[in-house]
Amino acid sequence: MNINSSYVVCLLDYDPSNGAMYWKPRQPHQVNCQKALNSWNRKYAGKRAGSANSDGYEVIRVGGNQFRTNRLVWELHHGPIPDGMQIDHINGDRRDNRAANLRAVTITENNRNMRLSHRNTSGLHGVVFLHRYNRFQATIVVDKKHIHLGYHKTLIEAAAARKSAEFCHGFHQNHGR
Repeated sequence: MNINSSYVVCLLDYDPSNGAMYWKPRQPHQVNCQKALNSWNRKYAGKRAGSANSDGYEVIRVGGNQFRTNRLVWELHHGPIPDGMQIDHINGDRRDNRAANLRAVTITENNRNMRLSHRNTSGLHGVVFLHRYNRFQATIVVDKKHIHLGYHKTLIEAAAARKSAEFCHGFHQNHGR
């Protein structure tokens, strides 16, 4: 069954205070059997829709299809997501689907608002300690090009070089939080 996001949005109510979606009671024209309708409404109507997927995004499942809640909220408030755009959580919390926390961005813009990788050892994007030189190296990637920002004696110097480059290249202020 091919279900689109516009249909799913019609099945849900949105709470703007917390960004949560709740199941609306189903109507007789939506279900073939009265018994199934009554059972569904007793079990789900008014309850919060969705659960976290393995990536930490809240998703809602309908008819064997999975829809990210952030995309549904965006569509509810702004209409279809423009081609080539992604929906970004401004504060980095993938479960915070308040409309005020969502923005449509390009892939590049979304990558400029990434959280720090769990594998990072310096605590900063683009800064790594090189034992061979006994220095911190700062780098940044802009438009798929690696830019070397130098070798620095201290983490503070490397961090300053990286933050300056982020500012110059338009990275989001939350990048690396």
